[in-house]
Amino acid sequence: MEHPDSTDALHWSVEVSWQREECAQVAQLLEELPAEKWQEISPWRVNYLRTRRVRSCLRLHRVSDADRIVREYYEETGEAFQLLLVLATQGRTDEFLRLAAERNEDRDNVQNLYDDDDIGPILIQEPFRDFRRQYPRPLTLLTHK
Repeated sequence: MEHPDSTDALHWSVEVSWQREECAQVAQLLEELPAEKWQEISPWRVNYLRTRRVRSCLRLHRVSDADRIVREYYEETGEAFQLLLVLATQGRTDEFLRLAAERNEDRDNVQNLYDDDDIGPILIQEPFRDFRRQYPRPLTLLTHK
């Protein structure tokens, strides 16, 4: 039997709550995790859990929490996807476009944005017309979606 403090147990608790659309539970599980415990988790799993936490905060309308989490991560790593997610959700198109231009979004990253369950539907809205002009939806997506 696995120890209750195991990071595997945490991962699966988060995943089960996420699949049940229990965003408050996901956020709570990850907010209660002590800083030293985060250090024990593999980098790919930290990113996965952080993404679940950010998306949960956004779905709970806790935008300031999501914004704080992704900005810390962006400053630490330079990884922009989660920050783009928060900016798109907030409708902050100017910042979104500036960050996308700074990151010089390549075809794969643009595909990930259009494919994303949360960002994709936002990008087809009128405020993001300039983004669509600058970064058109890849043709491969038009045939696969």
